[in-house]
Amino acid sequence: MWIKEKQQQVTVVTKEGRTFRGYELREMREDWSGVLQVECICEDGAVAAVSKEEILKENNVILTEEKGGYRLIIAQESYPRRWCKGVTILHCVEEND
Repeated sequence: MWIKEKQQQVTVVTKEGRTFRGYELREMREDWSGVLQVECICEDGAVAAVSKEEILKENNVILTEEKGGYRLIIAQESYPRRWCKGVTILHCVEEND
């Protein structure tokens, strides 16, 4: 899985004031150079793309653990249109793809 063994959970508060606890995507990779975005692919086939700039903002893009797997939360998004449940694959889209 993508979660590092010693990775600490963070708590984020969304624009609507909802609180979530999870793992920051920015901590799941040491070197983000060359990465354009991350595609979060869900078990139902849905795909949510998140830019590198969004990921690198502190306490913004997290994965929460839920009964059915992982859920993508983008805390600073005005409307949760890209939030998705059942994330099974994180695909880094790189400049040379």
